[in-house]
Amino acid sequence: MTMWFPVIFMMVDRSALTYRRMMEAVTTVGLWLSSLSIVFLLSQLAGVAYRDWLFDILPRSLHVEGFAISYPIVWDSPIYKSNGWIMLEPSFMSFTLGVCFMTALLTRARVWKVVWLFLGILTTVAGSGFAIIGVGVLAMLLCGQYSLLRRYVIPGVIVTAIAIPTAIGQVFVERVTEVGETNSSAAMRSFEPYLYLVPRWIHEPWSVWVGFGAGSSRQAVEGSGTDGLIAPMVGKVFYEYGFFAGAALLALAVVPFMRAHERALAATLLAQFFLLQPPAQPIIVPAFIVVTLWSPAPWGYQEAGTGDDEEEPPDRRRKRRHLTRQAD
Repeated sequence: MTMWFPVIFMMVDRSALTYRRMMEAVTTVGLWLSSLSIVFLLSQLAGVAYRDWLFDILPRSLHVEGFAISYPIVWDSPIYKSNGWIMLEPSFMSFTLGVCFMTALLTRARVWKVVWLFLGILTTVAGSGFAIIGVGVLAMLLCGQYSLLRRYVIPGVIVTAIAIPTAIGQVFVERVTEVGETNSSAAMRSFEPYLYLVPRWIHEPWSVWVGFGAGSSRQAVEGSGTDGLIAPMVGKVFYEYGFFAGAALLALAVVPFMRAHERALAATLLAQFFLLQPPAQPIIVPAFIVVTLWSPAPWGYQEAGTGDDEEEPPDRRRKRRHLTRQAD
């Protein structure tokens, strides 16, 4: 599904107007999710202990036993990381809000909306969303989209300065350097899996060309004895299918991102899947919604904040939308 769905299906109307209206809608959904995430944290601060309400509501046939959908922000803390009660785990909420944060920047959303999304990501106490923000902002700068970021610099500095001294902020500060730490969450998603996959892959010459077969990378990392180790996408395709088939599958995964409307957004999600996040279903769906199903972008599409794409006054934007709806 991850490979074939965005190659076979695409939106019929991929015009600039429709695409940007979609990003504005995604931003709005993000605001509601962020509100839910913030309420999740505030309810605990008010003395209401975290409880998985969906576990009590949903039928037993839909229960997944032994899966931690949330856990304390630090050891033995009564405050749990926010999954908003509806997400499978906090990192999925963080990832989704990170995508919504990027659509907010690219559509020149009001400052309060961007700040609200930022606060929602903070409540998850997970690094997925901030990884998207970091890579995404860097990609926007490299793509020349400076004008989109100017209005958010001062509010961003203020909110960050306020957040860092808090308990949640300190957790993020400690996680900044955890990539180099053995058995850390970031390390087990980035380079540590290759320590188990590469030696065996190159040890048996035939496997370099034909691979060990579907699912073998998962068996290899699970057999390492290290809980939480995840086979990354790049290592997975080459380990399981060999050099030639793996390269073809990798190219197939990259193609829908190459002609995306907003290169900064596409590059950010692609970097996540290649370096940190496996393409799990709750994470790949946001990529379908904002990138792959809209590819290829129409020729002549002007990226937000570049070239002749100037900020449109709100009254003119509303009038343009009204005329567009009448034409439809």
